[in-house]
Amino acid sequence: MLLPYMYLLVSYALVYFIDLKNSFKNAVIFLILALFILSAIRISIFLDSESNKSDKYEALQSRLEEAKGNIWISSPIIAAESGKKISKLVYYPVFWQDFDETLLESKKADFIFLDTCDLDCRPFDLECGDNKKKMIAFFKQNFNQIYSKQGDCQQFVFKRYSK
Repeated sequence: MLLPYMYLLVSYALVYFIDLKNSFKNAVIFLILALFILSAIRISIFLDSESNKSDKYEALQSRLEEAKGNIWISSPIIAAESGKKISKLVYYPVFWQDFDETLLESKKADFIFLDTCDLDCRPFDLECGDNKKKMIAFFKQNFNQIYSKQGDCQQFVFKRYSK
């Protein structure tokens, strides 16, 4: 964050020292080169650490390509790279405001892609956690669970039972 300001200060110092004496010229140039090299190293370390992170939605995204019909998702990231039309985005805070209505409407969905981390609850909202459990139980009872993954968050793909 402070790197641009540091570069400005170093640039100003460079001009100042060059005007004072040329004997400092080599030292200042060395200092600037050292700063640029250190910055490049830090940037490469950051980019390397970010590129090694796994996509937590990868499994849901691959199953989305196979889905057809009325699709509900819990995060826009699931459909970000897809050309699929998404019928409903189910996530906090919109989801919890109309909980019962959402459960009734869910019978219209052909596929539901759900990551429980997307359904955060406000602190001290005990009813929200219970509603989340009820919703997952409702989906398990009324839909065919075609994918499930346990981890820090649970991921599910539900498909409507064939009629």
